[in-house]
Amino acid sequence: MKRETYLDQHQHHKTWLNYLAFYKDEMQVFQKRLEEVAAKNTDGEVLALVEHFQNQLILQREQHDILRHDIKQDENRIEKLFETDPVFAENSRPKAELVLIDRVETFGRLFHEMKEELYRFVAKNL
Repeated sequence: MKRETYLDQHQHHKTWLNYLAFYKDEMQVFQKRLEEVAAKNTDGEVLALVEHFQNQLILQREQHDILRHDIKQDENRIEKLFETDPVFAENSRPKAELVLIDRVETFGRLFHEMKEELYRFVAKNL
């Protein structure tokens, strides 16, 4: 198995940041859908579920921002390495970024689970 380079990690960071940008856009759509459900329903149980999903979105946004920040910090570290010692950076093999990989995958999985649950709720209540 080929061991990754810093350039490979840079490419992962770009891909992850693109995914996070897409997730952020989706969260705005989710918020609008919840507002539509709240406007069309006065049932207390439905409104409680709207609030539940709004809280979920708040948590997702928070985790999104933390993850984005950490990816950008790692990207800054790689850029600094290339600035200070480009030959070393080009030819060395970094440690695998397993923790960051796991966090990105976990965020994506939890986001998609929330999305499916939210869409079922919206479809039922719009």
